[in-house]
Amino acid sequence: MSKDPAFLWYPNDYIGGTMGMTFEEKGAYIELLMMQFNRGHMEAHMIGQTVGQLWDKIKCKFIQDDNGLWYNVRLEYEQSKRKNYVSSRNKNLEGSNQYSKGKEVLAHMSDHMENENRNENKNKDKSVKSLLFPFSTLRFNDAWEQWKSYRKNKHNLIYESIDEEQDDLYAITNLSKGIESSIIKIIIDGIADDTTSFHKDKKVNNDYQDVEILINHSFNEFWDLYDKKVGVKSKLEKKWNKFTDDVRHLIMQYIPKYRIAQPDKQFRKNPEAFFNQEAWNDELIDNTNKNESHKEKTANAVSEALSDLQSSKD
Repeated sequence: MSKDPAFLWYPNDYIGGTMGMTFEEKGAYIELLMMQFNRGHMEAHMIGQTVGQLWDKIKCKFIQDDNGLWYNVRLEYEQSKRKNYVSSRNKNLEGSNQYSKGKEVLAHMSDHMENENRNENKNKDKSVKSLLFPFSTLRFNDAWEQWKSYRKNKHNLIYESIDEEQDDLYAITNLSKGIESSIIKIIIDGIADDTTSFHKDKKVNNDYQDVEILINHSFNEFWDLYDKKVGVKSKLEKKWNKFTDDVRHLIMQYIPKYRIAQPDKQFRKNPEAFFNQEAWNDELIDNTNKNESHKEKTANAVSEALSDLQSSKD
């Protein structure tokens, strides 16, 4: 079967989701959506070649999968939803879902294929649909299962459909600005506040317009440890806060090794370049030919920096 040439587009959702963007940023956003539609999850260099520095402005609309590739959750869901719909219609034609109805079914399919909308509960083939989660970590999965258990035990509520549960997942992803720790906080607070739905409860949406960002490593920890304080700190901090906890942890593990490999800070990447190039994934050059006393001195300096960082935490 050839690739589906279309997906559903909801103008009101797009207008609301891009409010405040410049025309240039909206154009870049659509370009990336089209590239994802045609190519799937995207590598960082593909994004850079397509939209350049505008990526910094629209990055919040995308998250990374387990392989570090970027994608928009909503588009992924809409493609999956349409694919499942088309599959169920084709099975009807083949007689897999029910007895074949011949030309009447074909006419029905032609009339309704392009008009599928949110009210698709009728004739839903639930067996081929699956949820799209913003994170695949054990921490998030535990929090989400805790949320569902709370709804069922306290309010006798369960999600009646995959779409209903997906709507709540979209809501907390948007409210948290795609930051895992903030999503966890929203779930925990929702349980404490006796909330039953994230996308229907207007109070929840108002309360988390400026959600507090809770992360495992603060930006100041990175700033002091990296020790090349170049660039606009507020801008860099926003980038740092958008990383997942796992990425921040990898960065903090990488920096001491990077400082040993490149002890002269003037030759280290500027923090912005370090973030944009995802340099923590780079292979470090073994400086075995460097003067051993110099290496030992550098290692001691890094050790002292880590010790100071730990002391400041305590």
